[in-house]
Amino acid sequence: RGRHLEGLNSLIGYFVNSVAVRSQISSQKSFTHNLKKVSENLISVFDHSNVPFDEIVKELKVARNPFHTPVYQAFMMFQDATARNVKFLDYDFSVVPFIRGSSHTDLDLWIRRDSHGMKGGFDFDIHRFKRETIERLADDFKALLTKISSCDELPLKEIDWISTTNSSFLINQDNENKVNIAPNSLLPQLFESQVDLFGGHVAASSS
Repeated sequence: RGRHLEGLNSLIGYFVNSVAVRSQISSQKSFTHNLKKVSENLISVFDHSNVPFDEIVKELKVARNPFHTPVYQAFMMFQDATARNVKFLDYDFSVVPFIRGSSHTDLDLWIRRDSHGMKGGFDFDIHRFKRETIERLADDFKALLTKISSCDELPLKEIDWISTTNSSFLINQDNENKVNIAPNSLLPQLFESQVDLFGGHVAASSS
């Protein structure tokens, strides 16, 4: 895989080139409509997949940051291993699973299909996300896939993609806003005390 030039076939190494894709998703349109547009976009992008990613970064003059990848910060990997051989010449081999311990970008989605079916998961930057945040994201992602399988012609904005567990969390826990207030406190006094504490912060903004 990744060897588009005949001269690379006899070499051992990593020859995969990253391809950055910009897609526009319309919440007014159905999943089927958006999928078609994204598929057409991908086909056109892969016509230029041999352009080295580093050259794209240079042409765009993107400022490099050691804390995240340039151009894109989310990565999707799909691996089709259904027709993979388990012999190399006269030698048998098997895949040894391992935990990489890092992500390519801020958020990676990987999907693998083999003779046993399809599975996937998320890798993430622990400096940007908490484990429980990604677990909720995975629950919502599975809920979204389930809903789409039964109503793929509905506009995306009409699909309830939040899982039951996360819906309960948002209502009962994440939205908890009770504050202990001293007895007989007046609203002007409370307002002034907040100004003293956070006077340099933006209270409200309009775009």
